[in-house]
Amino acid sequence: MRVLAFLFTFLVFVGDALAGTVCIGDRCFSCDGSATCVNGICKCKGVAVEGRGSQVQREPCAGQETVIHANGGGKVATTASVDASVYVSGDSAVCGKAVVSGPARLEGSIVNGSANVSGRTTLENSTVDGSATATNSSISRSTLNGSAKVSNSEVVDSTLNGSVTVEWSKVARSSLNGHTALIRQKIDGEALNK
Repeated sequence: MRVLAFLFTFLVFVGDALAGTVCIGDRCFSCDGSATCVNGICKCKGVAVEGRGSQVQREPCAGQETVIHANGGGKVATTASVDASVYVSGDSAVCGKAVVSGPARLEGSIVNGSANVSGRTTLENSTVDGSATATNSSISRSTLNGSAKVSNSEVVDSTLNGSVTVEWSKVARSSLNGHTALIRQKIDGEALNK
């Protein structure tokens, strides 16, 4: 229960603190103002995200100037840095001052803030935000926030918040928070807080 309370608080805080892209589970939206999410109901500038008359900015990168990436057709903010070798699918975006390099692949994913994705990393329907990093890893249907670091690992259906470190590990259906460190481990369906 404490983990759920932490995640709830974290998501409300992130939504209020950042104008940009907000993801709850597999639903992401961009807002050009204050975004909040409470009990799975998200609002942009006080207006519900779903339904008619929504004021949600549906373009990625919340109003940042973007260009189309030649390799895949995704959007890249002019303030971000993406190598030509990176594949950015048409339904993906790299926003803020994020850096994506190497032969990385983004499919249905968002990289935001000052996040760094490098090497042979594959992001599938995932979000990497804040100053999180992912190197030579496979990340599917997951969210990395804060200063989470993932290298040489697989992360599936999970959320990593804070200063989490995952190296040479497999994380599935789990929530890792705080200063949790996993090195050469496999976890499934766990909530770890350190």
